[in-house]
Amino acid sequence: MNHVCAYVYACILYVPVPPHRCPSASLDYVVEPWFMGPGAEGPGGADFTQWRKEAEQKYGTKFYTSLKDLPKPEQPRLALISGRTADNPRLLAESIEAGCTSIYLEKPGAPTVTELDTMAKQASAANVPVLMGYNKVGLVDFARDICLGFCFDLLIPSI
Repeated sequence: MNHVCAYVYACILYVPVPPHRCPSASLDYVVEPWFMGPGAEGPGGADFTQWRKEAEQKYGTKFYTSLKDLPKPEQPRLALISGRTADNPRLLAESIEAGCTSIYLEKPGAPTVTELDTMAKQASAANVPVLMGYNKVGLVDFARDICLGFCFDLLIPSI
């Protein structure tokens, strides 16, 4: 079974998936320029440093400040991009250039529809599927409205 080598860019998620939860994947790399750079001494910096040490020791995860520092992929590589919206077009292009075979991009993906369209074309040209997060708050609101009867006509059309 091939393992998917995943990395997280601009990580703010401090909970790696335990290896037994997804045996076909591993969190091998975290690229974090903020907390390993100018943000190390700011809010969240100490928490990140502690999590980094635990992830390195317990899971063997390696941490970098730039995608350019990652070794070339020897197996499928998934990128989870969780950065500032304005940085996402660049991060997606860098992830494709770094050999990622799949990308999970957190919403909204880019500041403009034009940039999203350019990103989609880049990914398509490289044959790299991109999955995008969704706004679960909207789904919660929709479900609540259904329960309160506000959207019932959307589910059951008039006869």
